[in-house]
Amino acid sequence: RRQRQMCIRDRRFITPLWAPIGLQFHSTHHLLPRLPYYSLRAAHKRLLNILPKDHEYFKTIEPGFFSAYKKLVISCRG
Repeated sequence: RRQRQMCIRDRRFITPLWAPIGLQFHSTHHLLPRLPYYSLRAAHKRLLNILPKDHEYFKTIEPGFFSAYKKLVISCRG
């Protein structure tokens, strides 16, 4: 079964509490696993600017926690 990775674009103040240490850039971490966590945000921004808009990476981006959680639950069901 394929593991689902996501990037969360939620910019609210609470994001660091539920996704600390760069975890909101999970797919960026899997794409660049040796990159230090504190560089993930900058790498994510660069990827958004250089990758073609139809790249698989864009399919991993979610607007916030609840949409990411919903997709995670749906993918676990089946």
